[in-house]
Amino acid sequence: FPSHDMGILEFLVRLVEDTLLGKLDGDGVRQNGVIEFFYNSIIQDSIFIITLRAMLSLYICFYGMATLLGVAEINKKELMNRVLKIGLIMFFTSPTSWKYYNQFIVGFFYDGMNYMVSLFTSLSTAVPGVESTPQLVQATTTSDGIVTSNSTRFGYIDTVIMTLLSEAVAAKIFGLILADVIGIFYVLIIYSLIAGFVVIMLFAACVYAINIMKMVFVLSIGPIFICFTLFSHTARFFKNWISYLGARALEIMIMFFVLYIFVVMINNAFNTMLYYKTCVESFGIANFTVIKILRADVSRSVIDWFSQFISIGALIFMMKLVLDKIPSICGNLIAIGGVS
Repeated sequence: FPSHDMGILEFLVRLVEDTLLGKLDGDGVRQNGVIEFFYNSIIQDSIFIITLRAMLSLYICFYGMATLLGVAEINKKELMNRVLKIGLIMFFTSPTSWKYYNQFIVGFFYDGMNYMVSLFTSLSTAVPGVESTPQLVQATTTSDGIVTSNSTRFGYIDTVIMTLLSEAVAAKIFGLILADVIGIFYVLIIYSLIAGFVVIMLFAACVYAINIMKMVFVLSIGPIFICFTLFSHTARFFKNWISYLGARALEIMIMFFVLYIFVVMINNAFNTMLYYKTCVESFGIANFTVIKILRADVSRSVIDWFSQFISIGALIFMMKLVLDKIPSICGNLIAIGGVS
C-alpha cells in the first residue's frame, strides 16, 4: 500500500514497473521481472532452439548455393555482414544472454526513454512565472543523473491532487457557502473540476501502465524477431518490431511532455482561483459560543468566478483531447521516419 510520502499514482506505477521489469537491486539493476521470465522461457525452449538451428543451417546453405551458382557475390563487405548477423543472433539467443539483452536492447528503449522523459519534463516545466517546488524538482531530475523509474514523475501530480483534496483547501472551498448567495454552486463546480482533473490523471497513469505492459511483452519476445533478420522476406517483421517499440516509447515521452505542461498550468489556475482568505466566525448567545462557521473573505463578481471556472475546465478538456490524439500522432511520426 502507498506510504505516507507516496501518492496513489506513484504507488500504482511503481507496482507495475517492479512487477514487469523487476525490482531494483543494490546496484540499480532490475532483477526477476516478468520480462526476464518470458525472455528466458523463449530462448531456453526446445522448439525455439531447434527452429533457430534450422534457420541458421538454411541461411548458410542458401548463401553457399547462391555463391556456387554465381547469384551472390563474395566480397569482404558481404561476408562481414552475414557473419555479423549470425554472431548477433547467437549473442542474443544464447542461454545466458539476458544480461546483455537487458543492458543493450531493453536499456536502449526503456532507459533511453526515461532519459528523454526527464529531459522533456524539465523543458515542459520551464514555464515563465512558475516557481519550482521540491516535488517538481524531484519529479524532473535525479540526484545521480540516472533515471530508473517514471513513478516519481507521477509524484508531483500526486502532490497537486493531495493539495486540492486537503483539509486546508476544503475549508477555503466550503467557506464560499456563506460568502455568496450562490456559494453552494461555486463549491459544486470547484469539486467537479477537481474530480475531472483526478479522473484524467488516473487515465494518464493507466495509459502509461498499459504502454509499459505492451513494451515489456514485445521486448520479451525480441529473440524471435531478431531471428527474422536472417532472410530478406522476414526482415520486415523485425522492422515492424522496432517500429512498434519506437512508437510506444515516443508515445510515453510525448505524453509526459504534454501532461506536465497542462498540470503546471492547471495547478497555477487552481492556486489563483483559491487565493483568498477564510475566517472563522463564532455565533452564540451572550458570552457562550454556540457554533463556529467558516466564511470566505473574497470579493469577486459572478463573472470573475465563472471566467476562472471556464479557464480551468478548458485546460482540463484540452489536456484530455491532446492525450487522446497522442497515439495516432506517434504512429504517423514513426511512419514518416520510414521505420514501419
